[in-house]
Amino acid sequence: MEKRSEVFAVPTAAARAKALGSFADCKNLLLKKTLEDADKYHKPLPKPGPDDWLVSHTEKGQPFEVYETSRHNKVTAARNVIYVHPLQEMDKAFVEACQKFCAAFYYPLNVKIIQKVDLKGISVASRINDDTEKIQYNASQILKVMMKYLPADAYAMICILFDDIYNRDSWNYVFGLADLKARVGVFSFARYNPVFFDEDPPSNLSQVILYRACKVMVHELGHMFGMKHCIYYSCVMNASNHLEEAAIKPLCRLLCYCRCVSCVHAQTPLGYWFQSFGEV
Repeated sequence: MEKRSEVFAVPTAAARAKALGSFADCKNLLLKKTLEDADKYHKPLPKPGPDDWLVSHTEKGQPFEVYETSRHNKVTAARNVIYVHPLQEMDKAFVEACQKFCAAFYYPLNVKIIQKVDLKGISVASRINDDTEKIQYNASQILKVMMKYLPADAYAMICILFDDIYNRDSWNYVFGLADLKARVGVFSFARYNPVFFDEDPPSNLSQVILYRACKVMVHELGHMFGMKHCIYYSCVMNASNHLEEAAIKPLCRLLCYCRCVSCVHAQTPLGYWFQSFGEV
């Protein structure tokens, strides 16, 4: 991939504070304290490595004020459900774990599992990847097909498959893809499985795959909530160019512009997941 001509400049402390905006009127004291000391509780985004996303892609960032005034889809009484849609036959416990984590992460939205169609029953382009010699499906075409299966009460629908995906012919692969306006996304956990690369699986393989899958799932859903890639802090909305870059970004839910929550206690459903994933 051709590298961008300009060099990404890591935002300064002043730029991060400006992106967070004013929170003087914040009634949640815990959230307010976390925002006041954001650099203490959340790691600022480090300088990207030579193969990282920000070296080859231009990202302007999305301050909270910009997000707040953007025309992103809103949760309404008629559209308040997130649907998790497996596109292939897969382990029931895995899909249910994805659903439960999503429900904790995007609380209080209701999250349901649905399967209206199988990948075999829809017409999308596929190819054999030159590097892996394994099948890939066109994620853009999957989104276009799945739009018509979006339930009436859905705020968003995220589709899952275990085969690899790509976005366009010139791209090698993508971890996931979402349509911000159509409220449909898709992600693959193929490359999160060491077996995909013919590597020996770790003893906790199922936990490793689940952790990585949950990160890309809530990332793509974040796009459907109108969130762009974060360039201010290390968080789940950071973009990833490769597996190593994706692996180091945390499941942090204080998105510097969204300000969803302040911190997570082990007693909460989300805290339980963070604890089980080793992020508490």
